[in-house]
Amino acid sequence: MSHWSFARFKGNGLHNQLLLPGGNEQERSNAFTQLRAEFTLQRGQVAVGPRLSATLRPLEEPYSAGITLVFSDQRRTFGILILLRTSELGPFTSAEIHALVLALDSAADRLSGLAIAEPQSGSPSKTEPAETPDAPS
Repeated sequence: MSHWSFARFKGNGLHNQLLLPGGNEQERSNAFTQLRAEFTLQRGQVAVGPRLSATLRPLEEPYSAGITLVFSDQRRTFGILILLRTSELGPFTSAEIHALVLALDSAADRLSGLAIAEPQSGSPSKTEPAETPDAPS
């Protein structure tokens, strides 16, 4: 069994966004909180730019392996994706990690290009998510 979740945090005129397969309101809220916590841990390791690494927060049952991708460039953070696996699927292979690295680089470049066209509202972008516990939309 595997699981994925993606969040984009408020900033630059955007609203919090969460993509999650299924889930009720409580599960969505928990997933968003976990993604925000993981983002903070990842940015504690590397402050800016795209990042692919092992998931830093403790994994909950039934998951035994996790990979986190932070989509960003030197000025903006576009989102965070977490991929989780149970022990039945085994750890992520080097081929899978290599494919994710290529996807991260390509997506970060593409998102950076799209960000140029986004309207600028309010203050400049930050690498940290908003501190307010707003619910995702």
